[in-house]
Amino acid sequence: MLSSASLFHFTRNLQSLRGILAEGFKVNPSFERMDILSRAFGGPPDGDETGIPMVCFCDIPLSQTTEHMDRYGKYAIGLSKGWGEARKIAPVLYGHSGTPLLDALIAYRKLLLKFKVTSDPDPAARRNALEAGRLVYYFKAYEGDARQADGKIRHTRFYDEREWRYVPDSIEDCPTISREAMADPNARLAVEAYLATCSRLMFRPQDVTHIIVATDADIPPLLEGLADAGILQGNDASLVTRITTAERIRADY
Repeated sequence: MLSSASLFHFTRNLQSLRGILAEGFKVNPSFERMDILSRAFGGPPDGDETGIPMVCFCDIPLSQTTEHMDRYGKYAIGLSKGWGEARKIAPVLYGHSGTPLLDALIAYRKLLLKFKVTSDPDPAARRNALEAGRLVYYFKAYEGDARQADGKIRHTRFYDEREWRYVPDSIEDCPTISREAMADPNARLAVEAYLATCSRLMFRPQDVTHIIVATDADIPPLLEGLADAGILQGNDASLVTRITTAERIRADY
């Protein structure tokens, strides 16, 4: 099996996992290198990292997640693909500098500039142009340099991550998100204020297929957190049977 029946979201600590289970997914900026798109659109050859508001998932069988855990964390929640598809969560489009997809994006940008669609007085025309432009939020380089969990930059084949993304319907009015902006208190406040307006991505207990914690020692505080959030009541108690550990996955798969 090369793909999973579930979509997994990995996080670095138990507190974050408990927060997701209790309150859903918060939209956060994910920093993506835009080198290929930058070069295609006439920008600098080494485009800066750009923050895109999203929630990330991966479509990887549990037997192949150990390397992913090492990079993104040993805590995770798995949800059914049916749940994801119903919420417009979609796989990204991987490409390299010679992909026809990039040629199509360049042609699209030229059409926008030629016909000035984004400044068209017709709201429907502007909306359609912006909708088509959302494609760039789902484009990712086949491989490239990436920041690892230890803070070091290493060459990574992103294609192996089989990423799926949730991007809010309209983020065109989002302030510019860059690492420099997030380091500036005022700019960071503007970004955080915008992100607070994005609805959380919610799910029901029956949508959950897996809950992964690092070790057996994490299970009691996880259950305590679920109980405090009022989740382990009635049929919700079946969530307990879906808990496993990263240690177990590494040993058994």
